Amino acid sequence: MIMITIKDIAKAANVSDSTVSIVLNGKAKERKISIHTQKKVIEAAQTLGYRPNLSARRLRQELPCKPSIALYWSSDISLIRVIQGLKIASNEIDIDYDLIIRNYTPRQLNKEKELVVPNLYSGIIILNATDDDIAYLESLPFTPPIVLCNRLSKRYTTIFVDFEKAGEQIATVFKKNHHSNVAIMLTENKEQHIPKKIQSFLEYAETKGIVIQKEHIFRSERSIQGGISSAKALLNCPNPPKAILCSNDYIALGVCYYFQQMQIKIPEDYEILALSIGNSELLRYSYPPISTMDIPWEEIAAQSLHFLIESFQIGSYSPKHIAIDTPFYERISCPIDKILSPRSDIENPNT
Repeated sequence: MIMITIKDIAKAANVSDSTVSIVLNGKAKERKISIHTQKKVIEAAQTLGYRPNLSARRLRQELPCKPSIALYWSSDISLIRVIQGLKIASNEIDIDYDLIIRNYTPRQLNKEKELVVPNLYSGIIILNATDDDIAYLESLPFTPPIVLCNRLSKRYTTIFVDFEKAGEQIATVFKKNHHSNVAIMLTENKEQHIPKKIQSFLEYAETKGIVIQKEHIFRSERSIQGGISSAKALLNCPNPPKAILCSNDYIALGVCYYFQQMQIKIPEDYEILALSIGNSELLRYSYPPISTMDIPWEEIAAQSLHFLIESFQIGSYSPKHIAIDTPFYERISCPIDKILSPRSDIENPNT
């Protein structure tokens, strides 16, 4: 990718290099640069796709050099929890850094020009990249240190939940509650992939004598309405399973809502376990509270920041792959004995 310079902008805007520098450094007003000229410079910079080199700017301004970390996220509730995790880690690390937050569209990470601008970022944290996004990243000739959160990659550092362990825990829950059949409610996606936790569950379910029939696997949109649609489809099946595994929070909320409308009791008639994607608090305060396996976004974010800062300090980047335990929150929708994990959390509406 060609690096856009101040000279390029000056030529496009038909002004001097020094005028461009003054405008881009926010000193136009004190140097009495006209509004018209400022607008020309800014429009030229935007058209050319100019992005400032933060490290060079610090050197020019004689500011202390500190790392700049970009956080790429797609529209997802997990962003709030990730920011909290970064804040926790920041309090543990005796180093100052800049955090640049950038929103991107899933499967379109290749349109983010900043990713390939040399020296723009010291490191990058990426949330919820798709397979297409990861393939693009792995095709790049060079990048700053990158951490992929809750994804897998051979080239980059990955910090993710332990899918194998999570699948085994889910199978253990249903087996202990004496379920021999389980319904699975997934969301529609472009690739029609099955989440890795559920893939792992399917493997462990088979070893524990739990049957999942194809007609008991449902797909719907990722929404409460999608959960309602899947619940309706389940009840239209002959002899439907009495245990339900929902692939995200919204589906679980939709199932609970529809069952209430149909006067179906939870957990007496059906038990529900959800794989949270970041809205575990919603499931805690739903009615009834829904048992869930959560994604520990705060811990994933904190580990990501610790890794990047360590890479900056030692001056080298060696990819790591860090698996994190998935906390299980046991609630009314799928009650069991507290034997799975010391992190298990028995909750009810009064806590």
